[in-house]
Amino acid sequence: KNEIEKRQAKATTKLSEEISQLDSLTKAQDKKSQQSVSEFLQPREGNFFRGKIFRKGTPSLGIPPHTLKASTLLLTHLVPHPTASITLDPDTAHPDLILSEDRKSVRCAEARQDLPDNPERFDYWPFVLGYQSFATGRHCWEVEVGDEGDWAIGVAKESIARKGQLSLCPKGGIWGVEKWGGQVRALTTHKVTLLPLRMLPRRVSVHLDYAGGTVAFFDADEGGLIFIFSRASFTGERVRPWLWVVGARSQLRLCP
Repeated sequence: KNEIEKRQAKATTKLSEEISQLDSLTKAQDKKSQQSVSEFLQPREGNFFRGKIFRKGTPSLGIPPHTLKASTLLLTHLVPHPTASITLDPDTAHPDLILSEDRKSVRCAEARQDLPDNPERFDYWPFVLGYQSFATGRHCWEVEVGDEGDWAIGVAKESIARKGQLSLCPKGGIWGVEKWGGQVRALTTHKVTLLPLRMLPRRVSVHLDYAGGTVAFFDADEGGLIFIFSRASFTGERVRPWLWVVGARSQLRLCP
C-alpha cells in the first residue's frame, strides 16, 4: 500500500510539472507569434479556441510532442468546442434572482419576489440553471462575470436537489469555480481549492466534454486555463449550465 501511494504521489507531481510547463510554453509562444498554425493544430477560421476566435494569421502554440503526449487531458480542451447558445431557465431561478428579458443575464433582486414554489425552483441558495441540457458531445459557453461582487459558475446534474442545502462539489453533482472574497477557487470535494491566478477573469469560458468526463474553465480574454475537473462522473445523467449570484453587486451574463 505504501509503495502504491508513493507511485501515485510521484505520478501526480510529474503531471502537475508537465502541465505547468505546458502553460509556460503556451504563454511564451503566444508572445513570439512566429510559428505556423500547421505545426500544431489547424483550426478553421472562426473556430473557438482557448477562449478566442481564430482568424487568419493567428500564431500556433508550437508545443513539443513530448509535452503534448503528457498533457493530452488538457489539450482536449484546447481544440475547438462547438459554442452552445445558452439561456437561463426561469423555472429554476431562486426568488432572490432577477433574469433579463432575453434570459441571458441574472442579478440579485432588492427584495425576495413572490414566485410559485414549483419543484424545479431552488429555494435555499440563489442558483439558476441553464435551459439547455447535455448528455453527449462537447460544448462550450462564455459567462461575463465582471469585476464586481462574488459568483460561481459551472455545470450541474439535472437531478440535483432544488430544495434545501446542497453539497457544492462533484459528489453533490456540481462542477464549478467561484470567486469569493477576491479569490478564485475550485469547488472540489471536501474543501475548495484556491487558484493562484495572476488576475481575476472578467469572462470565463466553460468547456464540457461529456464523453471524456471533463469540465474545464478558461479565462476567455487571456486564454489561460483556470481549472480542469477530470474523471467527472455524470453517470449517464443530463447536465446543465449552473450559475450562482452572490451579493447585490454581482451580475452574470451569458455570451453572446
